[in-house]
Amino acid sequence: MFEDLPTELTELILMKLSMRDAFKASTVSKNWIQAWNSTPKLVLDDENFMRFDNNYESMFIEFAERVLSSHKSPILQFHLSTRIENKMKINRWLFFSMRYNKIKELHLEVRYARKYKVPQRLFSCHELVHLKLVKCKLTPPQDFKGFNMLKNLHLEMVKITDSELKNLLSSCTQLEELAFIDLPWITEIDIRNTKVRQLNIVGSYSYERFQLENQSLISATLINKFYHDVHDLHTIFFCKNLVHLEISGYKDLVLPSLRDMKLETVKLSLPTLPPDSITNLVSECHQLKKLDVMIHYPDYQEIQIVSTSLQSLKIGRCYSHLHLACPQLIDASIYIDTDLYYWDSVSRYSRLRKEQQLSLKELEYRQTKVTLPVAFNHLEKLSLEVSFGNLMCEYIAFSFIQKAHRLHTLEIERDLGGNRKRQILRKLADIINLKHKISDLRGQLIRQVKLGYASLCESCSQQLYRQHQLDG
Repeated sequence: MFEDLPTELTELILMKLSMRDAFKASTVSKNWIQAWNSTPKLVLDDENFMRFDNNYESMFIEFAERVLSSHKSPILQFHLSTRIENKMKINRWLFFSMRYNKIKELHLEVRYARKYKVPQRLFSCHELVHLKLVKCKLTPPQDFKGFNMLKNLHLEMVKITDSELKNLLSSCTQLEELAFIDLPWITEIDIRNTKVRQLNIVGSYSYERFQLENQSLISATLINKFYHDVHDLHTIFFCKNLVHLEISGYKDLVLPSLRDMKLETVKLSLPTLPPDSITNLVSECHQLKKLDVMIHYPDYQEIQIVSTSLQSLKIGRCYSHLHLACPQLIDASIYIDTDLYYWDSVSRYSRLRKEQQLSLKELEYRQTKVTLPVAFNHLEKLSLEVSFGNLMCEYIAFSFIQKAHRLHTLEIERDLGGNRKRQILRKLADIINLKHKISDLRGQLIRQVKLGYASLCESCSQQLYRQHQLDG
């Protein structure tokens, strides 16, 4: 059976298996051995050995040596992930993968304490398309002319100087995707003269300068782990063709006018944000479809989210009054909590005793804290974080559900007041069941009206026909 499989299918099966299982499978038949010796992709990961044997290092080295010694064809994709400290072995395996200079994809992760210096042989692999380096030291030669075909570059915990990185970016003219993860030695990132379309910068940066203005850029993720400020971060807003933008952890960020941008997805997780920033963002981005906002130390403010394009909304604790008018909203996640100081004069009403009655005047006042549209005609999924036992929060939750006629997924978080929560959940379930019953009754009524109308039309037609015969 195995002898009859086409070579292309055998190679595909071997590439889907783990390296250890693929090596075992190659002993099944001559065709499989031949396919194994010519497979264009090799993955060596010592994690597979650490699970089974304490002496995993020697086993992994022996396995890798056997695999590579039996391989006869050019390697197009080579992934090596290891924590062994034998640099000579790692160099040998890398040289083997590069021996034909045909390699197109290289993932190298060396997880021991000191940085592994990538050999100079790498810079002669001019057919590289994807390069991912983790916990390495990268030192391009001074006469390096770049990787002419490189489109994807991922550097994570890699030691490289500012000048080396700048020269690398400027010489790789076909770069489309860049990822810089935890590069503490870098103080400047400049992508202005590149064709980068997707940018991902994650780390703990404090004094860096970002030169990010690039009209090729359509997606950018900028995450700072320790709430530092970065000079020239605002240059990201000069990228007028940007569609996806995520900014997290940057201090003192000020959003400029975004009127000329094409943003469809925005995610902000920031320590602070100036008043009216969210309102202005939504009003200026006419193509915005998804908005996710979390302000960790907010200056509570009135927020107006009025959009005819917004389909997904997630908003955390950052408002004193939320005005929401998004007729196309499909998915919403809203933080509701009136039990904190920023709800000014309602704090004394936050937890009413059972014997207390909520007057119409108080209810009317509470209603002014959130403004909802007449109905959410497209809302299908709703997630609410609710402070149970707080009448204001419960009222807002009821208001959302009553206005969502197509709701089929409801998630409620925050367990405060167990008995009260169970009561509310039962009420919510009753409301949803009642809405389904009303919808069913409405459908039955419409069908009955249509049948009655059809019957009436038939009766009228018969009478007209008889009258026509009499007149004739």
